[in-house]
Amino acid sequence: MNDFSGCSWNDSIWIDVVICDDPVPNVFTRNDNGINDFFIIDEALLFPNNYLVVINRWGNVVFEASGYDISFRGEGLVDGTYFYQQGLDVHESLFTGFVTIIRN
Repeated sequence: MNDFSGCSWNDSIWIDVVICDDPVPNVFTRNDNGINDFFIIDEALLFPNNYLVVINRWGNVVFEASGYDISFRGEGLVDGTYFYQQGLDVHESLFTGFVTIIRN
């Protein structure tokens, strides 16, 4: 491109596209056999400001984390279904769902 004084320049931009369509698992077993022992949200690791809130059936928060990794393992929780709210950034809309903990 040229400006009004006849100088020219080039520029480039890199766009990193993240497709967030991996399904979030709705069951983990927590039996330490190395398979499905953690509640993993793949895309969460790509967003350092992500957060996760896990709620029991009575509406009590049982786990909360900013910068969520795979640290939710359901320690201290009984088998059952829990509900979660997850966001990729504190300013982003929430994703909601449920996860069932089964210990064999």
